[in-house]
Amino acid sequence: MLKIGVIKLNSLLSNGDESLDLETKEFLEKVNAEGEIEFSDPIPGGPNIYLVQTGGSEEFFVKNLPSYDPPYIIVPQGMRNSIAASLEIMSFLNQRGLKGELILDNVGERLIKLFGPKSRSEKPVSYGIIGEPSPWLIASRVDEREALERFNVELIRLPLEELYQAIDEQGDETYRAEELEPLTDNKSQLALNYKLYFALKSILEKHGLSGFTLRCFDLIQARAITSCLPYGLLMDEGYLCGCEGDVPALLTMHLFKQIMGKASFMANPERFDFEKNQALFAHCTCPTSMCSSYVLDTHFESGLDFGIKGQMPNGIVTAAKLSSDLRKLRVMKGRVVPHEFEDGICRTQIMVEFEDDLHDLFDNPYGNHLIFAYGDYSSDLRGLAEKLNLRVK
Repeated sequence: MLKIGVIKLNSLLSNGDESLDLETKEFLEKVNAEGEIEFSDPIPGGPNIYLVQTGGSEEFFVKNLPSYDPPYIIVPQGMRNSIAASLEIMSFLNQRGLKGELILDNVGERLIKLFGPKSRSEKPVSYGIIGEPSPWLIASRVDEREALERFNVELIRLPLEELYQAIDEQGDETYRAEELEPLTDNKSQLALNYKLYFALKSILEKHGLSGFTLRCFDLIQARAITSCLPYGLLMDEGYLCGCEGDVPALLTMHLFKQIMGKASFMANPERFDFEKNQALFAHCTCPTSMCSSYVLDTHFESGLDFGIKGQMPNGIVTAAKLSSDLRKLRVMKGRVVPHEFEDGICRTQIMVEFEDDLHDLFDNPYGNHLIFAYGDYSSDLRGLAEKLNLRVK
């Protein structure tokens, strides 16, 4: 049970208001719907939250400030001008460079993440690097010690030979592709894709991995198999799959998963339109669950095997990418807008109209990939970046 102290803030006019006490009781019960938190009187050494019950309570926050340690977690009850008061308090903290956070929704879940067992005491999340990063990723190497210390992520290097052996160990009985058979006439190649899928899954289970990045173009040359379709299937199961050995991209997907609990879409920029503040992005794989529909096309660069040609719905997206030194995070918000499929580039394509100035992405890139997720997670990523001591662009 996680014990959290509650510092209640209300105006002088609200003192003795029994209905306010009832609202607070109901609010905290709703926050603790899962029964994982014990709310108590303020705890001298923390952790504590500042529960803003009403407007006009800002001066009492200032009076309480010397008595409790940071971080200053501000939680408005949502009524009686409590949100307005919370914004005034956050402005006060920001002006003085004090570490604070305003939580408006998913309060219980976010408090558990914030005050629960720290990552240093938890077992690291493990991801595999199968083969070295592709040779064209000259700006995408990372310090593995930095990944462990900053993100509690363990990067495990595995040779491509282990994957080849795992493929060879798969028998025909592993072929279970009934749901995909209507998408292609090439049943023998589909069987090979499923052997690769089960081979990758066996490596994930053997090494206790939550995902991997793979030097996938070597696999095409050695076995005439692309990994695009197995990636899509595995990502729908919750694994993270990064292309081309791009570790910063994989770690960016890891950050997204910390927030939304599922995989995201990794893509290359194909074209910039600075007048419209739009850019076209594409890749031959994606979580199939992100698509409104999909078919199996060829892999673009090789013309071989399968690439996922997904129809991505229009809507709000958040884009992000870690720098290779793992100290900076680019966060952008945009909207997927209608776009006609184009030949000559990767198969799953999205045209994104950004709210942020597109020139910075072009002038100061963090490698050649960007990670996308549907929905507005920009504030969540910025909050997570602050906890991880990342500079946000």
